[in-house]
Amino acid sequence: MVTMYGSPICPDCVEAVELFRQHGFTGYDYKVITESTEHLKAFLHLRDTRVELGPARAAGKIGIPCFVGEDGSLTLDAAQVLQKWSNRC
Repeated sequence: MVTMYGSPICPDCVEAVELFRQHGFTGYDYKVITESTEHLKAFLHLRDTRVELGPARAAGKIGIPCFVGEDGSLTLDAAQVLQKWSNRC
């Protein structure tokens, strides 16, 4: 299972959800950071502490969509999620 942090007002997040739909990938839990302070706080903790999000921070970007695997791996690339996790669900 993968946790996706994002928002439906983010075009990249909308694209990721559509990519998952097109491939029939349902092995993710979408945490909408613009609808829940709990989800926003969890994402901000990741954004502030994970080295993988350093380039997004440095560029002044939000860093979504952000995908965290059950093994703790983190990526900003929906295609990588499909490659790694779609055959496990």
